[in-house]
Amino acid sequence: MRSLTEIDGLLAADKSLYGNPDWIEDGSVAKLASPLVDLHGDIIGGLTLKLSAPIETMLQRGTAVLILDRHPIQRLSFMPDHSHGNKGKYPVPPELRLRVAPADRSRIYRWVDNRAWPTEDNMGAARLLETEPATLRDAFNLFLETCVISAYLPDPPHRPKLEF
Repeated sequence: MRSLTEIDGLLAADKSLYGNPDWIEDGSVAKLASPLVDLHGDIIGGLTLKLSAPIETMLQRGTAVLILDRHPIQRLSFMPDHSHGNKGKYPVPPELRLRVAPADRSRIYRWVDNRAWPTEDNMGAARLLETEPATLRDAFNLFLETCVISAYLPDPPHRPKLEF
C-alpha cells in the first residue's frame, strides 16, 4: 500500500508522458491515456494520465485525471455540465465542506483536499478554479502544470453539433 508521503512525492516530482500518445475516438467521446515517466525515462509504476472530451458538443468540455494504482488522485473538470457537492467530513478541508461547485464552472479536485488512500472514484472535495480557462487546451495545460507533468498534448477531435 502506498503511503500518503509517497504520493505527495510522486505529485511533486517532475514527470512526462510516455511516448507520443494520441486521441482515440470512443463513440461520442475522445480519450487519451498515457503512463508517466520520470526524468530518466523510466515508467513510474501505476501512474497514468487520462483525458477525455466529448466530440460533438458546441462547447468542448473535458476531464483530466491523474490515476495511481486505479485510483484518481487529482482531477480537473473543464466546464462540466453538472454540479458537484463536496462531502462534509475529513479529509475534506473545513472551508470546502458541503460547498457546491455549480455546473458550467471549471473545478479541480486536488490531492491535498482529498488526501486519503486509497481514494474513492468520485473524489469528495472540489474547488472552483480562480480563473476560468479560455479553452480546453488551457485547462489541460493548467492540469499538467498542477501535476508537474511536461507534455505536448494534441487537440482532441471536435465536430460540434447544435444542442437542443
